Amino acid sequence: MQKNKLWIWKAYCRDTDQPIDWECGNRDQNTLARVTARLRRWSVWFFCTDNWKVYPREIPEDDLIFHVNGQREDISAFF
Repeated sequence: MQKNKLWIWKAYCRDTDQPIDWECGNRDQNTLARVTARLRRWSVWFFCTDNWKVYPREIPEDDLIFHVNGQREDISAFF
């Protein structure tokens, strides 16, 4: 297993599938916090994500929807 992995976090508009943001970093809460801080200015209604453990720590439960069957490992946003 490779050490020091970097992840590309991608956020897409769920309606248009257009990319709206991205971040390169660890798969941790700090990296997610940087992405969600930028997404807040878009007045995102809710987030569709895979079931990674850090999402509920940063995104309010009412705004978080997990993908079924892990269709995508990134963040989709409605705004």
